[in-house]
Amino acid sequence: MERIIVDHTAYPLHAIDAIPAGLTIQQIHGTNMQYGHGHFGKMICQQLALGSLEMVYRYYQVLEDCTFHFHSRKQYLGIHIILKNDFSYTLKEMGEVVFREAQCNLIYLPAVDLHASFRKGQEYICLDLYYKPAQVKQYAALFPFSTLFMQDLQGRKAACLHLQAQHISFAIQGIVHDMIHSHYKGNLQKAYLKIKASELLFLVMELLTAKKGAKIKLSQYHIEKLHEARKFIADHYHQHYSINDIAKRYGMNTTTFKVGFRHEFGMGPFEYLDTIRMARAIELLKEGRLTINRIANDIGYKSAGSFIKAFKNRFNYTPGQTRKKGD
Repeated sequence: MERIIVDHTAYPLHAIDAIPAGLTIQQIHGTNMQYGHGHFGKMICQQLALGSLEMVYRYYQVLEDCTFHFHSRKQYLGIHIILKNDFSYTLKEMGEVVFREAQCNLIYLPAVDLHASFRKGQEYICLDLYYKPAQVKQYAALFPFSTLFMQDLQGRKAACLHLQAQHISFAIQGIVHDMIHSHYKGNLQKAYLKIKASELLFLVMELLTAKKGAKIKLSQYHIEKLHEARKFIADHYHQHYSINDIAKRYGMNTTTFKVGFRHEFGMGPFEYLDTIRMARAIELLKEGRLTINRIANDIGYKSAGSFIKAFKNRFNYTPGQTRKKGD
């Protein structure tokens, strides 16, 4: 990709070696980074070829309402994952498609022709994993509901595996984190990421099956309130709220809130809170400006000891070791 088109104006993309100051995005080892800026704000695209796979990590810092136009004659077969903010697309073959933060889907487009709308003053982050048809086919036989998707793929007809984007599970969130923050380099990195990408494909295809097996049925009202609650937790991760407090805030009893949250997002509310806190901890450790005590306090832990214990349980190494590695 040599340029981007925003609001009918073309802007060049330039190769860079490091993330420009002031942009809150993880730099992934070994990627080819491209940077563009203009009236819309700033964009960074990190690409990494993994043989038959490709990984693309995009970041947008938007200064005003704008629309990006993406066009390519090459087919798109990949998992699209939204890591920050809600994305709204208009695709030539499908019309309007909306992805909320922490949602994903497996998509096939015989050619890319889409518009993405962004809002003023927002940051957006998404991750794409591109696959070959044979890689998808090997798992499709395990999931009967994917038959129609595979037929569309073979017939070169645009399609989504799931009728609507699905919320990523705790397991998927962990894989995404491991891929973005991997400390491996060179051939070890490529081998590691290929394994993770294959695991990710399986879990994304399995999402709907897992959800269908759930025993709870949620009303549209409760689903909307759960989404509001998830955003509240993400925005107030550094503060202390009990599950009961949040459940009452959104008009649910504790049981409905806990079970509904896990059903809708693939993890419990405390697991989600821990995920948000740990992601922020990684960012602060990488910046290297704050002490571990200060980081623990800033992300909502009552003591450095409880933070270090939680961090080690999550990643199998300490915050100090992370800082030394530069992850």
